[in-house]
Amino acid sequence: MADAKGERFVHDKGKDGYPLEVKLDKGKHKWCGCGKTKKVPWCDGTCKGGKPVKFELKKSAKVAICNCGLTKTPPYCDGSSHAKAAKAKKK
Repeated sequence: MADAKGERFVHDKGKDGYPLEVKLDKGKHKWCGCGKTKKVPWCDGTCKGGKPVKFELKKSAKVAICNCGLTKTPPYCDGSSHAKAAKAKKK
């Protein structure tokens, strides 16, 4: 899967990932919370019954979307995967 710039990204729950920094149009969007989507990180209904995180932008904006599934502020990246990776390196 590639973003608008053609760069690859993977929805790898629980692994050290990086946010998808992308400009989104104003309007409604659905972020996949289960990780089974084929349109990473956007919900495509693959899981049949999952509850995507729905969010709405009042205007077009560049946002950092979580790509690892660890965020506590879905769909936005909060740095959780980076904190986890830093903690693991200290051990």
